[in-house]
Amino acid sequence: MCYILENNRMLKALHDQIESNPNSLQQISYKTSVVDINQDVDVRDSQATTIKLKIVNLEDIEQREKTIQTRLLIGCDGYKSIVRSKSTLPYFAAELDQMGIVGTLEVEPFNSDNGIAFQRFVSDQLVIALLPLDECHSSLVLSVPKQSVQDWMKLSDQEFVSRLNNELIREPKIQSPLDKLASTFNVRQLYGNTQIRSPPTIRSVAAGSRAAFPLGFGTTIPFMVGTIQAKVPLLQALVNKDKRVNTAIIGDAAHRVHPLAGQGLNLGLGDAMVNQMDIAKKLIVSFANSR
Repeated sequence: MCYILENNRMLKALHDQIESNPNSLQQISYKTSVVDINQDVDVRDSQATTIKLKIVNLEDIEQREKTIQTRLLIGCDGYKSIVRSKSTLPYFAAELDQMGIVGTLEVEPFNSDNGIAFQRFVSDQLVIALLPLDECHSSLVLSVPKQSVQDWMKLSDQEFVSRLNNELIREPKIQSPLDKLASTFNVRQLYGNTQIRSPPTIRSVAAGSRAAFPLGFGTTIPFMVGTIQAKVPLLQALVNKDKRVNTAIIGDAAHRVHPLAGQGLNLGLGDAMVNQMDIAKKLIVSFANSR
């Protein structure tokens, strides 16, 4: 149904692709942060709007600013997107009363290879997800109430592992309508003698791999394209009148979802594919018209 890929492997594949096509990109700036975005509006030409990004190299002690100019800006800079905050795009956000805890685990699979992802809803406030990385390692995503996140984080690595193992074998305290329906119609008999797979036993957590972050929801849908705010109100009115579109946001910048849905990256990749096709289509139309 799906594949789980390590982030580092995907980044390496992307980097290798860029290296094999050096002329495909004009410039790549690593370890760089955007500190401001604005746009110059040409009142004589509605299509001549220029976006200016002020950036700094994080390794530059003096933090000297550099300006990059573009006619089209695509922001894929996370749920705290500066591109979105500087644009005209409306954004709806809601913080959840939950925190996520991630980490890398060493596991011992139960009578099988470590090739299956597990999700255990222990209660309505505690959800454990194990995503296989290789034969003996899994990535952890743990959803806990905000008030208990410190209790989890202050545990020693050994105590953390012990508590996780206890929660994985504990009988779930919640039962969904689907569980009740399956019980009523004895759905398990359809599987015959098929053995129900048990989650792996956790052996250890990689030192320093644990981290906690707030969970929330956010979306700009149905609007994912707009323009950068002009600093002069009169010029912004001109931009709004001409309905200029020069900015798009994709990925977590456009829609933030619960990590247990496992769709954040997939949504971002889908956004990038559609965005690329739309740009290619516009270029083809522009070329055809110019001919």
